[in-house]
Amino acid sequence: MDAGTPDAHVLDADPEHVALATAPPGTDVRRPVPTDFAAVRDLYRRVATRADDGTTGRGALRSEADLRGLWDASRGDAVVVEANGTVVGYADVVEVLDPWTPALEVFAEGRVDPDHRGHGVGSFLLARAVARAGRAAAREPDLPAVLRTTLVDPHDGAVAWYLRRGFGAERHLLQLRIDLDDALPAPVWPTGTRPVPWQGVAPRAVHDALVAAFADHHLGVTEEYDTWRAVALEGRRVDPRATVAAVDDTTGRIVGLALGHVEGPGDPGLAVVADLGVVPAWRGRGLATAVLRGAFARFRELGATRVGLEVDDVTLDGALRLYQRAGMEVVHHTVVLARHVARP
Repeated sequence: MDAGTPDAHVLDADPEHVALATAPPGTDVRRPVPTDFAAVRDLYRRVATRADDGTTGRGALRSEADLRGLWDASRGDAVVVEANGTVVGYADVVEVLDPWTPALEVFAEGRVDPDHRGHGVGSFLLARAVARAGRAAAREPDLPAVLRTTLVDPHDGAVAWYLRRGFGAERHLLQLRIDLDDALPAPVWPTGTRPVPWQGVAPRAVHDALVAAFADHHLGVTEEYDTWRAVALEGRRVDPRATVAAVDDTTGRIVGLALGHVEGPGDPGLAVVADLGVVPAWRGRGLATAVLRGAFARFRELGATRVGLEVDDVTLDGALRLYQRAGMEVVHHTVVLARHVARP
């Protein structure tokens, strides 16, 4: 890590009264205030990788609504780094107790202005995130703890920088997009299945179908209905109006479904597929493609002009082929990096 100089300006106090590392020379470090939002947003835009279709990676540049939500939630544990009155660095840290697997996860996200790389700003922000994660882990001594961060469309040097600092590449994600134009084919429902209107889909039946569909997936779905409801529905990860489900004609049970949401004012044209699943007995019959195309049509009815989703490396081959057959294209690649948190 790069060391600062004794006269560098640092934050006067940490919320837990833990001294911060010395800031890089020539910079000022402080807590962000509400009026900093535009400067932080502009920093994200300067750093963002832009794809050929004009979109930016979700991790590199969130929609303004997403960034605003993160900003409001984590500003008390975030810092901005200024040089000559310009914001050249920003980082926030979010602590999460995973409801699916008992673990403490600490997510750090930071951005450094391209013109100020190599001057210790990134090392300072990472050192603070590591210290913050260590304090969080000390409060939960019985849980495994991990610090995670993401890189979107990274060059080899960026990944190597983290690897030298004790991180490992944990997962790879691909972001896919499709424009919802008039040429989209209609879904073809396999014999023995039929779609059902979203108004007639009970949340508990949706949960049961998800548990069955993801039982053999590495992440799975929590079997606790109340937990899933709190995270997915009450937490607005999915919008019931954006649900597309197919049922078995004989049993009436849901055998394939897609859940998602249409973004708010920050990105009104983008719909996101949060979950797409088919129960094992109905796989290999074209149901996943039908459900996905049904979701495209439903999203368009809700005002979306394009759809995005992420697929991870664990299910990459089969899922990627499915999405590409449906007309989606890869626009961004995200690397999730993780480091074991040592307790002080």
